[in-house]
Amino acid sequence: MKQFRKRFLAALLSFVMVFLSMSDMFTAHAALPAVVDDPDVVADVTYDQVAVASRGNSDFYVGEEVSFYANITMQSGGRSLPGAYSKLYLPKKVFGSYISTSNISTWINRPATNYLSIDNSSDNEYIIVTMKYTSLGSGTTQTVPFKATIQPNSLANNETYTIPWQVYDGNGTLVESSNNTFTAKTYPIGYTNENYNYTVGYSFLQGSSNLQNNTTLSNDFSANIDFYSYRTDWPGGRNFSRYNT
Repeated sequence: MKQFRKRFLAALLSFVMVFLSMSDMFTAHAALPAVVDDPDVVADVTYDQVAVASRGNSDFYVGEEVSFYANITMQSGGRSLPGAYSKLYLPKKVFGSYISTSNISTWINRPATNYLSIDNSSDNEYIIVTMKYTSLGSGTTQTVPFKATIQPNSLANNETYTIPWQVYDGNGTLVESSNNTFTAKTYPIGYTNENYNYTVGYSFLQGSSNLQNNTTLSNDFSANIDFYSYRTDWPGGRNFSRYNT
């Protein structure tokens, strides 16, 4: 019986040690509160519509800097939120592990100091951007533009990602939140922008004749062939190429 107890305790101790060693493998991140819906407050994150209009679409590609608006709309006739602040959660998988203050545009409705805080390190999954306001008044809209670059190779074509956005009152109570979903685009292999790719160039030796003699190629002139590729739509059934000499 004593031997059995010893073996059981030894096995239990081994299990505990293995479990503790595995705990470091799990990713620690700040637990996001459940989505809260306040009838007086609307919070959302959108693309910068000026940027969308200038490019003619909202197809933003991996490797590209994307312009967003973080919006808070206070309904007319509702209450105001003095001393309010917000938290923006930018997924590191999509935007990388660092965001600078230069990525966040300034806003007028803010305290004199300590109105912007960017936490790049405490959470393994998100960069947390905290923005403070003097007051969110009834019938007003507060918008903060920001930019972030979708990291190369971070997403597949048409893969979605989510930016959580939260609004707190001056007492630190979460009053409104939203999970905002966007879709990333990727280029065909070798493309460096939406429409054009310089694929590859070849060169060959060419002279006045194919052979200088029976055994030697002519080599007094080099000619180049460059292949260019344009896409009509991606993904699509028909892309086309041309070449220049």
